[in-house]
Formats: sequence, structure tokens, C-alpha cells
Amino acid sequence: AEKRSIGLILAVALFQMGATLLNTNNPSRNIFSFFMGFAPVILLPCLFLLVPPLEPRALDRLEKIGAVMMIFWAMIVLSQNLWGWKISGVSLVTGEHFRRSQGFYSHPLTLAYVALMLWPFHLVLLCGDLRKKSRYLAVIGNLALFYFSASRTAQAVALLGAMGYLLYR
Repeated sequence: AEKRSIGLILAVALFQMGATLLNTNNPSRNIFSFFMGFAPVILLPCLFLLVPPLEPRALDRLEKIGAVMMIFWAMIVLSQNLWGWKISGVSLVTGEHFRRSQGFYSHPLTLAYVALMLWPFHLVLLCGDLRKKSRYLAVIGNLALFYFSASRTAQAVALLGAMGYLLYR
């Protein structure tokens, strides 16, 4: 089941990378930028296959690191929303019209799609043990990605997915 889940995550990530690269409306087609943006989504599941089963203490530490990363990511998109900046190639571009956060991706919707891919994972982790603060931080960070990407569709899908999970689990 784990290999099937990881394969599905990889397929979705690769499909999104291909679709973004082939999109004629995409202003930046830098393959390195796309790879760096999607690398965590592709590489982390693969690394989990290589790791032997972890002890609960090591899993807790891994969850805390993930939560810190999500909060850091949330601070990046918050700063983009407040000060209007983005990375274009190797340059930092600023302006009022960059207030819709996109993280280090080429478009705000790409950020929203990656947040959407992480959402079920964070939600299931949180519901598994409501006492762990790191899981709340990961969910809050994920919600910040949804909010600052300003993708109403991704926000609606996340809400429907959460409602469905909470009603039928």
C-alpha cells in the first residue's frame, strides 16, 4: 500500500511538472526551477522507501522538522503577500502585482496544487493524534499556503476533502 501511495504521489508530481513545462502561457520554462520546486514532493516519498521503519521517537523528530519546514514556507508566502516579491530566474523581482504568493514556483496555482497534495497527509496525521503540537503547526502552515496562493478552487477542494474525511473516517 505504501509503494502504491508513493507511486501515485510521484505520478501526480511528474504530471504537474510536465503540464507546467508544456503550458504555452507559462512565462518561465526553466527546467531547473521546476525541478527545485517539485523536488521535495518527488524526493521525500522516495527517501521514505529507503528508510527502515523508524522508532516512535525518531518519527516524532521527523514530524517536528516537517512542521518547522511548513512554518518556514508559510512565512515565505506571507512575506510575498506583504511585500510583493517573487523569484524570476536568478533575480528577485518586486512590485505590487506580485502580492499573490507563489513561493518559489512559477505561478500561484502551482503553489496551491503542491499545498493540495500535502493537505491529506497533514490532515490524516493531525487526526491520528490531536495531542501533538507539531501536527497542528504543519496543518497551519498548509492552510497558509492555501490562503496566500489565493486559489479559491484549491481552497474549496481542500475544504471538501477535509469535510469528507472527517465525516467518513
